[in-house]
Amino acid sequence: ANTASATSLDGQQVVAGAYGEWFGSPLHAAYIRSIQQARGETPKEMLMKVLQGDHAELRSTVEASEAPGDSLVEGGPEQLVEMLEPLWLELEVPEECRRAKRHSSSELEPLLTHARELLALRDATVLVMNGLHEHERLVAQVQEQAEPLEGESPLARQFQRIDGALVRFIATWGRQ
Repeated sequence: ANTASATSLDGQQVVAGAYGEWFGSPLHAAYIRSIQQARGETPKEMLMKVLQGDHAELRSTVEASEAPGDSLVEGGPEQLVEMLEPLWLELEVPEECRRAKRHSSSELEPLLTHARELLALRDATVLVMNGLHEHERLVAQVQEQAEPLEGESPLARQFQRIDGALVRFIATWGRQ
């Protein structure tokens, strides 16, 4: 039986219990798909691909709007709302919030701010998912070893780095 316990690790159940807000979400599904498709890619390359997601156009639009003197978005607010739709679906933004943004889309700046905030939330969530995935991978690796984990071993140092980063990612995510 797969249960979340010290003897039988099932990372998805551990994650589901601790982070129910995003477990099973479209973002989580995209993350899992990316891991499964990442054959031959380094973990960093895979993470960068997941962070970019399907939102390259929205990201470049938001970044371009941050350039001094350039807050124009080609296609105006309507185009920005259209680019936000996939992100809203991925993050499961409630329909009433989306409807409010669509109806108040005459001003560009509030929409750009909204897009920045959602992209930051998405990135923080992906980093938490990735940290938990890496942690579970390392736990499985440790369980395969016959000797106990010592503080100076490369695996122990990697655990310390991952755990420290994970705590920071969760703190950032919690502030989003």
